Amino acid sequence: MAKETWEILKTGFQGDSQVQAIKLQSLRFDIENLSMKEGEVIGNYFGCVMALVSQNRAYGEAIADQVIGEKILRSLTSKFDYVALSIEINNDLCTLTPEKLMGRLQSQEERINSRTLRN
Repeated sequence: MAKETWEILKTGFQGDSQVQAIKLQSLRFDIENLSMKEGEVIGNYFGCVMALVSQNRAYGEAIADQVIGEKILRSLTSKFDYVALSIEINNDLCTLTPEKLMGRLQSQEERINSRTLRN
């Protein structure tokens, strides 16, 4: 009885397999086309990426941390070009969690912003 109830709730929330496939396709498109906007803060951009990743995961698609990190690094604004390159060179993206990546990017963002304010 509990398993049947769970399946009914799950189907009601996620839809049938065809609806799920369409939603996943849309979410994949959104993730791939998402990029950081000029003036956007790392924390906000990271939140947008992770919200889309969470939605994908809710529909059963596993997205590896490495894929998330690579997506974030390649879609930052140009002011982070050297930071992204440094992170790619000095870190193993296979083991770098999104949370650690965000921390590193936020610390660099603070440095960049403090230098901009001084000039």
